[in-house]
Amino acid sequence: MRLALNLFIILIFFSCKKKEKIVETEKEVVIYQEPIYKWSRVKFFDQQQSSDIKNTVNLSGNRLFFYSTNNLFAYDSASNSFQDNLNTTPTDLQVIPVINNNYCTLLSHGFIRFVPTTTTIPVSWQNSSFINILNLDSAFYDFHFLSRYKTGEMIGNENNLIVPYHTASSMSNINYLCIKLKKYTQNSSTPSTTFIVDTFKKIKTNPSNTPQSDYTFSAIGSNFLVRLNDSKNYIINPAFDTILINNNWFFKTAFKYNNKQYAIVYTPSLKLASTIDEGLTWVPEYDLGSSYEYFNYSVVGNKLIAYTSNPYVNSNNIYEIILSPSGGQVKELVNDGLNNVTIRSVNMVNNRVFISTNNGVFERAYSEFIEYK
Repeated sequence: MRLALNLFIILIFFSCKKKEKIVETEKEVVIYQEPIYKWSRVKFFDQQQSSDIKNTVNLSGNRLFFYSTNNLFAYDSASNSFQDNLNTTPTDLQVIPVINNNYCTLLSHGFIRFVPTTTTIPVSWQNSSFINILNLDSAFYDFHFLSRYKTGEMIGNENNLIVPYHTASSMSNINYLCIKLKKYTQNSSTPSTTFIVDTFKKIKTNPSNTPQSDYTFSAIGSNFLVRLNDSKNYIINPAFDTILINNNWFFKTAFKYNNKQYAIVYTPSLKLASTIDEGLTWVPEYDLGSSYEYFNYSVVGNKLIAYTSNPYVNSNNIYEIILSPSGGQVKELVNDGLNNVTIRSVNMVNNRVFISTNNGVFERAYSEFIEYK
């Protein structure tokens, strides 16, 4: 009996030692998972080594046109695919492209470039057409570019362009070249339609003692709002007549929302103003906080969205702007995933919102877009 008890104790001892050894050799396997953000990164642009996006514009047919520092990309929502290798050039200087009848209009050194953006014509450098500015003004020296924190540089609507430029005799003076375009079908084995100059007009301004480094330059319906060197505001109409606006406000920026044209103005206090006659007369709505003057504005769906491309003023934040008869309201949206970037544009196609930045493109479903912090 005693022998059996001793054998039982020995068996228990070795059994425990064996279990103890198994516990010591077992290791926990940790599988790394990338963080999941509300805004997901579009890998395509990283693969193309074109993550620095200057701007993005909406094209017809639920398409987007991405304009990077070294290339052009078209996104087709119907096929959920990107078209790459569009062979742009670093000489394209226009940060905010103008869309004219399915063409993306850019400023290159001494030229206006028209890039086809339809699905029937391949988007490429070879299919681009050009207008030589020297043929319109032999005194042309260089284009005038606005602050990179604001929109502008060249403005246009369906068939008209307004281009600011300098002449060699007066680099501090800003002149305007008003160009009316007309369609032209090239005769070749593969005919294509582009633009040529129909008529043009040069608006020469008097030299200013104080160079205008930051000023309003916007399309307002069929008209154009400009501030000339005399520090007064003018409308240039489709006939290229220059009409003085009877106020001394300083227009900071302009945008269209809910079929109404607005502007952020100093009167001298910062106000929201509106117009119903394409910029000829403006009515002050109400006072605004100082943050409104730094914003760029985009309409996404039925929401007015604001952001700033100024890297020194919360350039990775996005906001919804709510305009009511009693005043404006700024509501900050979730920007989880938009770390250490400067937002360049916010666009939507087929219920997908794309944010283009200096360090990649990010996307989120429109149904989740309006999420407040």
